[in-house]
Amino acid sequence: MVWRWVLWCGLSVIVAILAIRPPSWWNGVSYLWQDAAIKAWASSEPVESVVLVDIDEASLAMFGPWPWARSLTAQLVTRLKQDYDVETIGMDIFFPDTTNAAEDDALVTAARQSQAVLSVLWDYHGQQPPLAVGVVGGRSFAPVGVYRAQGYLGNYASLAEQGGGAVGHIAPVPDAQGIVRFMPPMVDWQDRAYPMLSLALFAQSQHKGLHPSVDANRLYPFEDRQMGLPFTLPGLWAIPYRYRDSAFTVVPAWQVLTAQVPPSLLQGKQVIIGASAMGLSDRVATPLASIVPGMMVHAQMLAALNTPTLSWRLAGPSWWWFLPVSLLGLAYLLMARGIRAGLLWVSAFSAGWLFWVAYDYAAGLQMPDIALPVVALWFWLVVQATLEWALVRRQSLRLYQLFKDYLPANVLQQLVRNPDAALLSPQQREVTVLFADIVGFTTMTERLSTQAAASLTRQVLSLLTKAVYEANGTLDKYMGDALMAFWNAPLSQANHRQLAVQAAQAMRSAMYKLNQQRVLIGLAPIRIRIGINTGEVLVGDLGTQWRHAYTVLGDAVNVAQRLMVAAAQLGEDVMIGEATAEELPNLTSVGEVFLLGREKRVQAFVISVTDIEGGSERVMA
Repeated sequence: MVWRWVLWCGLSVIVAILAIRPPSWWNGVSYLWQDAAIKAWASSEPVESVVLVDIDEASLAMFGPWPWARSLTAQLVTRLKQDYDVETIGMDIFFPDTTNAAEDDALVTAARQSQAVLSVLWDYHGQQPPLAVGVVGGRSFAPVGVYRAQGYLGNYASLAEQGGGAVGHIAPVPDAQGIVRFMPPMVDWQDRAYPMLSLALFAQSQHKGLHPSVDANRLYPFEDRQMGLPFTLPGLWAIPYRYRDSAFTVVPAWQVLTAQVPPSLLQGKQVIIGASAMGLSDRVATPLASIVPGMMVHAQMLAALNTPTLSWRLAGPSWWWFLPVSLLGLAYLLMARGIRAGLLWVSAFSAGWLFWVAYDYAAGLQMPDIALPVVALWFWLVVQATLEWALVRRQSLRLYQLFKDYLPANVLQQLVRNPDAALLSPQQREVTVLFADIVGFTTMTERLSTQAAASLTRQVLSLLTKAVYEANGTLDKYMGDALMAFWNAPLSQANHRQLAVQAAQAMRSAMYKLNQQRVLIGLAPIRIRIGINTGEVLVGDLGTQWRHAYTVLGDAVNVAQRLMVAAAQLGEDVMIGEATAEELPNLTSVGEVFLLGREKRVQAFVISVTDIEGGSERVMA
């Protein structure tokens, strides 16, 4: 039991570490599960609220390579707002350098009139010297537990300061595999907080405006307990990739500039202007695809923010009660019911966890670490099942070593297949005890050589032992020319009385056949005497640290031995106690007999004499 507690505590510590501060290798495992779930559960239903305007290869082919003239970009923004009456415009592109004043002013005017949300790109790693290109601009807020930036790439000064008035960052935090999974909703730069592009667009479309006095973190609460992130990196949002890329409407920029887009496709929509052209290098890897335009990431987040049922609470039951309940249940079942019950338990809990997470995720909750509960359960099952197997093997070996000289092979196999340490513990139990020895053995051996006496003893005891084993009895010990055996331990035997009497009859028959052979070669017949009694005894692995044995102790044992002695005194070969005979028919009572060392006489019975092959069994035995 101590080893089980050590195992449970060790596994609990491992699970806690994986849940609280997961190592990088575990993040890789978690991401595989999460990505598979995201791909399986992503919706193909069209997203009506968000439209992407794409500066693609065809647009560059029509209007020239990037960067375009600022006036052309200004025309794109103006047309979207004035001609197509879009609700909001987000710029997933930024303009750090000035060109000529007229061109720059055209873009500033278009951005201001359309209230476009400009973008800024953060440096989270701290280049030296610090990256500071252009101006951040836009509104900012008091930082409260947000992600911190070390540098930035912004827009040229006039655009940043006189443009739309709102700014949103477009800097996700890729994981160790380079896949974009996390985005800081708010980023701290010089003790001011700036929202991400999708959050700024959402706030503008909701007419909340994000006034500088408003705590954006309270207005849009994001949990820090995201999948696979250590607590040292707070303020990250696990990007909810709830839609397949095909669910978003993508309009080439050249179609907007040439007025070839149906007005209904854009009217009242939240628009993000981005680029998919290869030369612009705005491609990222996501859980859904190995390469997509960066604007698709912001579209996913904006679509999620627009979902009324979306919650920032993690999907699925809390690990803090799910894991302890499931693991403790598994530990109990493995000990009490075995590996098969544990396997069913783990399978049911794993399926239940996945179903629960899928149900909650479909209802708008965030996806937790799917892998942790399932892997922890299966890992626990494998480790503890291995331990239980080792303990069972150890117990089986111990039982085998202890009983190999006591039990017949078939009973020993049953015991080893179903080892139970409790069988070895001393306990009170009803058993039937048999004593058998050779009558007049001392006198007989005086006329024999030592070798002949030993050979005769071995021959007779072998026949008697075979009779015990054929009746599924437990051989307790040899005592010179005698043996002791018992039934109903270590395995229960409902018919232990009948089995003991059956063994006695087999002993008589074996001695009859042996004596037939001895008479033919001129040797005297050998007689045996047997005593059988049933009663409550102390049975178990008894002894000391130097010597011990599986045996029985009690008054019933003494009575059986003295019935054997009385059998010889009364000229009987088998004498049976009353407690044994009470459930056996066809036994002959010899009345009350006196037993050595006991004041009261006891009722005794014998097995009726039958003829075997023309001779008297009693005489020959």
